[in-house]
Amino acid sequence: MKIFMVSTWNVRCGIATYTSYLSEELVKQGNEVIVLSERKDVLPNSFDPDFPSKNIPFFECWSRNESFENLIEVVKKEIDTSTKNIVHIQHQFGLFPFETELTKLYEGLKSLPVTIVTTLHDVVSFVPRMEQYFNTIIAKSNSIIAHNNTCKYLLEKTWNCPPEKINLIYHGTKLIDLLPKEKSLEEIKRNLSSLNFTDKSKVLLSWGFLWESKGVLELVEIFSQVLKKYPETIFIHGGGLHPMFTRKDYLETILKKAFTLGIRPSNFVITGFVKEEAIPTLFSAADVIVLNYTRGSASASGAAHRAVASGRPIIKTDDLCLEEIPGYVCPRFDKKSLLKGIFEILENDSLSKDLVKQELELSLRTSWEETAKLHSKVYLEK
Repeated sequence: MKIFMVSTWNVRCGIATYTSYLSEELVKQGNEVIVLSERKDVLPNSFDPDFPSKNIPFFECWSRNESFENLIEVVKKEIDTSTKNIVHIQHQFGLFPFETELTKLYEGLKSLPVTIVTTLHDVVSFVPRMEQYFNTIIAKSNSIIAHNNTCKYLLEKTWNCPPEKINLIYHGTKLIDLLPKEKSLEEIKRNLSSLNFTDKSKVLLSWGFLWESKGVLELVEIFSQVLKKYPETIFIHGGGLHPMFTRKDYLETILKKAFTLGIRPSNFVITGFVKEEAIPTLFSAADVIVLNYTRGSASASGAAHRAVASGRPIIKTDDLCLEEIPGYVCPRFDKKSLLKGIFEILENDSLSKDLVKQELELSLRTSWEETAKLHSKVYLEK
C-alpha cells in the first residue's frame, strides 16, 4: 500500500511523534509512507532537529491557517495506480480550525481514487456548533480510528457515527530497554547536578509537556507532604513548555509554589524537553511515575503510553484519557488520595510489582509494531 499521512512533522508535538512511530513501523511491514506535512515555517519555534524519523519522505504542503489545495494536488500527483492508496488524516482540534476548508479537504480527497482514514485523537461531547464539522469527517471518511472506549462511545452515541466505521486502536507504545537503577542514577547525577541524591533517595517522576491538565502544580503541593516523611525524596518532572503553546506563566507559578513551600532545587527539577536517547535513563531512575491528569476529556496520552513501558509503577487519576492505562487509581483533584497512593507504592514492593506486570503487558499489546498491524488491517478492509 501507499499511505499518505496528513500530520504535523519535524516538530515537538504529540501528533508528529505519533505519526513518526506509526510510519516507521508501517514501512518496516512493507508499505510506502509519505507524510503530507504542515509547513514548519508556520511555527518555527517548534521545529525539532532531533526529530525521531529521518528516512520518511515528506512534503510540506499545508498550514492550519490556509486552504488545503496544495495537499490535494500532491496526493493527485503522487498516487500510485499499481497499488492501494490510503490518505490517513491525523486529526486534532486546532490543526483543522475552519469548517469550510475542512469540507474542501475531504471533498477534494474524495474525488481521488484513495481510501480516507481519519484518526480522531480527541473526541468531544456534543456541541451544536460542531455538528457539521463532525458530520463532514464521519460522512467522508471510509474508516475512523478512536483511541479508547470513551472516544468510541461518543462517536457512536453522540455524533451518530455508524459503528462499522469505527475502529478502536489504542495509542501505540514505544518499547525501551531499561537500565539498572544505579546506572541511571549516575547518569542523572551528571546531567542534573543540582539534585542531591543520597542512598535513601526515592525518585518521583511526572512526565510530558507542562499543561495545567497534567497537574504538576498540585504535585508540587503533594511532594511537600512526601518530604515530611521522606526528606531525601527527589521529584523530577521530565518535560517542559510546549513549543507551540508556551505557558511561561504556568511554569513560573509552579516554581513560585515550590519556593513558598520550602522545596529546594536539590529536591525538585523540571528538566525541559527530554531527547529520545535520555528517556530510558529518566524512567529507569524512577521509583514511581505519577500521572496527575485532570483534563477530563476523551482522548489518548502519548506521554502516558511512554510511561507504560517504563518498568516502574504508575499512580494515576481516573481521567478519561488514561482509561486504558494500568496503575494505582485515584480520583481527579483528590490530593489526599494521591499522597496516600504514593506512600503505598513506595512502601509495598508486592503492589509495585503487580502494577508493573500489568503495565508491561499493555505495552506489548500496544507496541508500535502491533499498532501498525492493526492499522494495516483497517486500510485493507476498506
